[in-house]
Amino acid sequence: MMKRRAATSFTSVAFAAAVLMTGCTANVDGEGPAPGTSSSFPTSTADNASQPFELDLLAEANSGYDAKNAYQLMRLCDLAYRSESEVPGDLAQRGIDPTAGHYRAFSNSSTNTFAFYVEALGAAFVVFRGTDPTSWQNLVEDGDLSATPEVVGFAHAGFVTALDGVWSDLQSYVLQRQQATGLPLYVTGHSLGAALATIATARMLLDPNGNVISVAAVYPMASPRTGDTEFANGLANAMSDSGTYFARVVNECDPVTNVPLRSVPPLFTPFFEHVSYGTDENDFVEWIEGAHEMATSIPLTACPLAGLDLNIGEHMPDTYVSQLGEQL
Repeated sequence: MMKRRAATSFTSVAFAAAVLMTGCTANVDGEGPAPGTSSSFPTSTADNASQPFELDLLAEANSGYDAKNAYQLMRLCDLAYRSESEVPGDLAQRGIDPTAGHYRAFSNSSTNTFAFYVEALGAAFVVFRGTDPTSWQNLVEDGDLSATPEVVGFAHAGFVTALDGVWSDLQSYVLQRQQATGLPLYVTGHSLGAALATIATARMLLDPNGNVISVAAVYPMASPRTGDTEFANGLANAMSDSGTYFARVVNECDPVTNVPLRSVPPLFTPFFEHVSYGTDENDFVEWIEGAHEMATSIPLTACPLAGLDLNIGEHMPDTYVSQLGEQL
């Protein structure tokens, strides 16, 4: 039986835990209180709750990254931070009929995981919520930097635990709906939710029991590193084989996208990587315009040293909504 790999060094654990455990709460499209109380947590610049949800259906197959789709999917990620009872009404306010769209919520109180499925505009969507900073379960999951076997390679054990909390029911429902409708599937999430979206995509494409779910596009927003090199490369190859589009969206030097650290002495394991074909972590990255792009990854970060900072405000979901909206 394959076992978990030991956690990486204390330095990596401390840094990653400090950043991930900062957490975030949503200011959904300008609704409700701003996240946190610090001035480093910016509020949304647009009150667009009534703005209809739109989609450039399958634009990625023809032209790659689609700025409108990234923005609209981030709006769905933002909604995932709402309480479960509020999400259907919020979707309806944005023009998505939860009943006609076969809306289904998936939650687990033991792992404090939440995700939802909905259909709209000729597509289906799976959306994962990120870290709830008031949840001890999420904080423990974020801080568990050991690695555990996945459908390919090893993945961050805490993220796997969170996904396992909803996976069985979610997989069954999504498979049922895809067999019934054949709708192209978009998978997304913010922060912890982005990591869950990434692992879920690997499971959908590489299910060992043959229950493969086709995925049209994956947009992980503000994702931490999710798995080891074998996982990162294996998922990249599986998506290439299946025609799945993947865009890891990063705002400026969002510090959460730099954890867990890739490699830290003295153990240098597990070697966490963003999804890539080799060791260049920029294979699938989409920097929000104005961010510090670079040609190749550097040893410990996915961001140039000159731009590396710990401004958690760059990570907040409402910031991503605002920044992506400004690109349209």
